[in-house]
Amino acid sequence: MDLDRTALRGFADLTLALEREHRLIEELSGAILQQREAVVQGDVPGVESSIRLASRALLTLQETRRLRATLLHRLVGDPAQPLADLDSHFDGTLPEKFVAARRRVRGSAAEVASEVWRNQQVLLGALRERDALLRELLTGSRPTGPVELPPAATAEG
Repeated sequence: MDLDRTALRGFADLTLALEREHRLIEELSGAILQQREAVVQGDVPGVESSIRLASRALLTLQETRRLRATLLHRLVGDPAQPLADLDSHFDGTLPEKFVAARRRVRGSAAEVASEVWRNQQVLLGALRERDALLRELLTGSRPTGPVELPPAATAEG
């Protein structure tokens, strides 16, 4: 397809949507970092606040993704068209502002995915600690880690 006036306007609209999506991903990232810090500090109101912030960012992000789908449908006829594949639909180079916005969204999405993974690890650690505390309260003894044999016992094996 040619990058005619209509296509360029479509890319301008899509670029604005991607810029908004990037800001929302950054907000989500901030909420995730806030949540991790609150969990580490045992700050329950901070955890609740971060959950509200993340929920709001995710809801708005869903709306922005729906807008992206509408814009992609207008531009190439496929609302599920991957952004990375748009280059193959048009003759010539895509607008640099769009390419930069696409790169920022991709990068920030990868970063937030990494932060979510880190939060999962922190939350799993907090859950293990809670379980250990509950066992201690119920049984009167704190569970220990796996039993390790002394070096002499392993050498004899």
